[in-house]
Order: sequence, then structure tokens, then C-alpha cells
Amino acid sequence: MSKKLLFGFILLFVGVEVISPPTSFGYQQSEVISEIAYDENLGAFTGVPETRAGVDSLLAIGNEMRERDSRMSFSAGVEALAIAEKLGYREGEAEAHNLVGNKYLDFGDYEHALEHYLIGLEIETELGNKDGMAGITNNKALVHLEQEQYNRAADYLEESIEIRREMGEYEQAYISINNLGVIKRRSGNYDSALKYFHEAKNLSLEVAQDSVIHTIALLNIGNTHRNRGEMDKALDYLQRADGYFEREGYTVHQITANLFTGQLYDDLGDYDRALEYGFRSLELAKRENNRERISDAHELIAGIYKALEDYESALNHFELYKQMSDTLSNLQRANQLNEMQVQFDVEQRDQQIALNEARISEQETLRNFMFTVLGLLVLLSGILYFGFRQKKKANRLLDEKNVELAELNSDKDDFISVAAHDLRNPLSVILTATTLLKSEKEPNRENIEEYSELIQISTDRMLNLVNNMLDIHSVENGGVELQLEELDVNDLIQKSIKHFEKTAEVKMIELIPQLENDEVPITCDSSTMIRVFDNILSNAIKYSPPKSKVWIRSKKMGDTVRISIKDEGPGLTDEDQQKLFKRFSSLSSSPTGNETSTGLGLYIVKKLVTSMGGEVSCESTYGEGAEFNVEFPAAGDGIQEGEIIEKSSSSMG
Repeated sequence: MSKKLLFGFILLFVGVEVISPPTSFGYQQSEVISEIAYDENLGAFTGVPETRAGVDSLLAIGNEMRERDSRMSFSAGVEALAIAEKLGYREGEAEAHNLVGNKYLDFGDYEHALEHYLIGLEIETELGNKDGMAGITNNKALVHLEQEQYNRAADYLEESIEIRREMGEYEQAYISINNLGVIKRRSGNYDSALKYFHEAKNLSLEVAQDSVIHTIALLNIGNTHRNRGEMDKALDYLQRADGYFEREGYTVHQITANLFTGQLYDDLGDYDRALEYGFRSLELAKRENNRERISDAHELIAGIYKALEDYESALNHFELYKQMSDTLSNLQRANQLNEMQVQFDVEQRDQQIALNEARISEQETLRNFMFTVLGLLVLLSGILYFGFRQKKKANRLLDEKNVELAELNSDKDDFISVAAHDLRNPLSVILTATTLLKSEKEPNRENIEEYSELIQISTDRMLNLVNNMLDIHSVENGGVELQLEELDVNDLIQKSIKHFEKTAEVKMIELIPQLENDEVPITCDSSTMIRVFDNILSNAIKYSPPKSKVWIRSKKMGDTVRISIKDEGPGLTDEDQQKLFKRFSSLSSSPTGNETSTGLGLYIVKKLVTSMGGEVSCESTYGEGAEFNVEFPAAGDGIQEGEIIEKSSSSMG
């Protein structure tokens, strides 16, 4: 199903704190090419010409749909970026990076948001576009604002304002000024917050005739007076804002105004009026299907009923608040999975087109070859039987070689896909960060720390990928030498647990060892076995939600020793279980803490366990976690202690 698009201006709200939206500059008013449509089934656009007008149209759609359809907006940004890079259209690249960064900010993925903002800022600096530089600097501030790094956020907002001042357009900085007020209010500095909100209120009308930002400033002023305990002033500003939003039909803003007013009456102890505004906000939020505001309204109403000692009603609304909060968390995770899939699809498009062209060329070559063979058969009918047999033999050999070639091509494509996808962004971030550091004559300590942190994160990602690739090469090409000896498996498990204690602590995951009381000897290579445990335990922590548990068990069962690692993660679908232990396998679940995955870890585990005479398997029910089991013969069976084994690529299977 496809649908044509109509567009209007949209504002962003975060929680019940009213901030001005991330800046999108220059493209909202662009005329959209009428042939462009969005196919919901494919999750992609059709009718987009590979021209600058096509890029501008996608950017207009993406900026306009940011708060209506996340998948469409993100897809528009990624596709616009791909076309702009192909055309060398630097202005389009900068705005596309800004749009994709804005979407990552919406998803709460602050690291990737900052990556795109930095690349966009580098391009805008190269172009000398100070308007774009000021806009992206404002957006960088919002990343730190959401991370509650208020001092750094304020520094970037002031830098954005200073750029406007150098341009002679200080008055155009009213959005950044409003956001400075938000920082001051969150920090408890209400006097400074009011000063900034009043300045934003005045500039928004005097310069831009922006009535919506003007009224948002009124709403923020009212809420700040409430924080100061100046309830009469607060009520006046809140009612003025509420009246404007109701008259003009800005329902989303009216929901927030009602929430603030309900909180004010709750502070005053006027619980009847507080409930009136709480339920009014809830009704409007349900009508707009605004899940965040529904959650906020239930939380407010639950608190009021608790103050009235109506504990049954309070409990009912608190449970509704919790249900909606859980729903929002699940939706955000699902949204991020969808958006990552859109990005992957777009990045693979050019590669697929090239592959299709190669196949067409190969088919044409084969067709010409067949015509030639037929002509020769007619001319050489006297040796038809001999020619037939020779051709049959040649075709059989050709088929065998084609199978081998297809496997090699598949491996090559997988490697290129992983390398391109996992190395390009970290390298871009490192280049951008170092370029920006070099461009600053006297870089301050905060900038050095921020850019150094980004470089370290990106370097760690690339090193992890390269190490995995080297492991694959070593395992498959006979580079693994095993020194087998009789060892207590419990000692090896304890070393692996010790290695991951800090990683688990960061996500508040409890590691629970349940090991045999007696020694459990097996014949294995010490360092290789620890690598196996590290890989499986790392995956369990990576895919487990915060505050969950991971059990690590050892058990001797007759002539067999079993080591199991069980988590409380999302588990594996039937399709996922079919792909386990294969190279570059991409599973449906994603890491819960923004960790990275190359799809190589379990493949390496399988190869290493098999090389030592063991077996590895997985038991999982989708939605109920996963349990990985490693089994070895008890010591004394199979290969003798001290024996050295070198595995060639053929014996590794």
C-alpha cells in the first residue's frame, strides 16, 4: 500500500519538559516531487529521482514526518544521505546527517546521534554555512541535555547563540535561548530560567512571528513560577497558554498545559481541580493516542488519589501508568530494530544492483556460448557423440566450480558487508573528531575529553571486529595449536566470571555460579576453553535486560561433564536457532545496552569446542531466555593429557 504525503510544521516534546525541537534548517518548505510515494509494505520510497531535487524532497518529508512516523522519517533521511553522497551534494549530506541524528536522538541512541551531528557539523564548517553550524550545535546540546550533562549542554547552546551573534542574527537564537531556560529550570536555577524564557518569548514574536514558540515560552514561565511557589503568577501564564492552544487546535501542547495545571492544583492541595485537569489531559492524550502523555496523566492522577487516601483508585492508575511505561519501552526497542533494518537495507542496495548486473552479464555470455556450441554441433555432426560426452563432463566440472565460486562469493559478500557496515561509521567518527580537534587553535578540556571518548569507543569497535576476523582465519587455516591437559573446569569458569564482573555490574546483572562441590576434571586447552566461556558469558550479559540474572553451572553426569550458561534475555525464535553457530548470522534480538555484534562469536565457539573433542548446543523458548550447554568427556576419556593437536582447515570441517 502506498500513500501520498501532505506536510505541516511539527514540534517535539520530551517527557513533560517543554523544549524547543532539534533544529532542521532550510528544507521544511521545499516543494515535494509529486511522484514520490512511501510503500508501507516495503518500508521504502518509490519514484525518487537521483537528483538534488530528489534529495531535498526526501529531507522535506523526513523532517515533516519526524513526530508522525519514525520509520518513514528515518528511511527518508538514510535514503537522502545515500543519494547525496553519490551526487557529491554536500549541502544535502549535511542536512541528511542532521535529520538522521535527530531520529537517533528521538530513539534515545545518543552515541549515534552525536556521530551524525559531528559529521554534519564538519561538512557545514567546510561549506562555511554558519546557519547550519549554529543549528547542529544546538542539536548537540540536546544530546547532553537528555543525558543530564547540563554544563556541557549549556556550553553548546551558548556556542550556537554566539555563532548567531557573529552572523548579526542574534535574534534568531530564540530556540536555543528557550532551551537554555530549560537547563536552568532543571538545575533548580529558577531566576535564570525565567530570564531566558522571557527573552525567548519576546524574540519569538518580534523576530519570527512564531506564536507557537512564544506560547511554549509562556508555558515554561508558568511552570517555573510553580516551582518557585508563586502559584497566582503560575496559574495566569498556564491558563493563557492553555487558552491559545485550545483556540488554535494544538492538542498536543494543550495536553501538556493541562498536566502542568493539574500539578499546580495538586501542589495547592485543591485535589478536585487537580483531578479535573488530570482527567482532561488523560482524555486528550487518549484521543491523540499519545502514549507518553497517557503515562504522565496516570502518574499524576495516581498521586492525587493517594493524597486523598483513595488507595484503590491510586493503585488502579499506578498500575495503568506502569503498563503504559512498559509498553513505551517495548515500542522503543521495536522501533529501533525497525530503523536499523531500514538503514541496513539502504546500505545494501547498491551492492545488490551491482550483483544483479553481473548476473545479467553472465547470463548473456552463457547464452552466446550456447549458440556457438550449437553451431559447432551442426558443423561437426560427425563427432557428435564424442562432443556430447566432452560437453557433459565439462558442464559437470563447471557446476562444481560454480558451487565453489558461489560459496567463496558468499563469504566475500558477508565479509564486505560486515566490514563496510561496522568499520565505516567508526572511521568517520575518528576522522571527524581528529579534524575538529586540529581545527581548534586552543581546544578546551571538555572538547578534548568528548572527542577522545568518541575515538576510544570507535577504536574498540574496530578492534573487536578485526580480532574476530583474525580468530576466524586462525581457526579455519590450521593456525590453532592446542595443548591439552587435565584441568578442573570449575577453576576455568571462575576466571571467566571474574573477567565479566564489572561488565555485569554496569547493567546491574547478577552472575550466579552453581558449580559442583568437588573438582570436575576435563581434558582441554586452558586458554581456548576460557575463550569459549568468555564468548558465551559475554553474549548472555549483552542480550540480558538490566537487573536480570545469569546462572553458570557445572555438573558431572556419568562419563560426561556439562557446563551451562542460562540468561533471562529475549530468547531465540525457531528461525534464530536454525542460524546459530553460523558465520555472520544476524539474530532477531538486539543487545540491550547498545553493545555491538559481528555475528562471529558463536561460530568461533563451535569451532573451538569441536577442536577439543566437545559439543556445544542451545536450548531456548522465545521470550524465556536461552541456555547454552558445553559438554566434554570426563577426564581420562578420549585424547590424552599433554597431547598437542594442530587443526588444518580440512579437519575443522
